[in-house]
Amino acid sequence: MNPDKEVEWWYTIYEEFKTAVCVEKWSGHVVVRMPHFSAIPVEHRDSLRPAVIETLQKFVTAKVAHRDVKWSNIGWYKKKDKVHVVIY
Repeated sequence: MNPDKEVEWWYTIYEEFKTAVCVEKWSGHVVVRMPHFSAIPVEHRDSLRPAVIETLQKFVTAKVAHRDVKWSNIGWYKKKDKVHVVIY
């Protein structure tokens, strides 16, 4: 994917990461810099399904298709004692 398009996609879905996601050049390579998210352990997947569905709704609202939704492309983070799910 074109790095600029990928960053645009992130801004559309995850406005809260506008200051954390950008295109940079590292060692001569164009990269998308983004935060690190923790993988969701198997034992937490059932309890986090509602959060995954909530995040997928952002894609529906933005009319953006994510063509590779699978657990290895889903991460989580905590903010103010609330768990948030990110699909990347």
